[in-house]
Amino acid sequence: MLRIENLVFAAFTAMSAVLLAVSLLAYRRSSSRKMLVLSGVFLLFLAKGALISVALFTEVMGLYGLIVVGSGIDTLALLLLYVSTMRV
Repeated sequence: MLRIENLVFAAFTAMSAVLLAVSLLAYRRSSSRKMLVLSGVFLLFLAKGALISVALFTEVMGLYGLIVVGSGIDTLALLLLYVSTMRV
């Protein structure tokens, strides 16, 4: 039986991969350092989606571990988003 969280995290991971590809193409066109930082944010979200997807199917880590690691990835992504909006 297909559980809804499996579908949601698969969609999250796929969307992160698409946005990473688009941002890398934009970086290639513009050579802007801000686009490279933004690509790093999407790479973090892709890694988070992959980690959660693997954890859902293999139960490698418990819920507490997923919350801690996911929150750490989100914090790092927010910091990178802040860096990408700074005027340099």
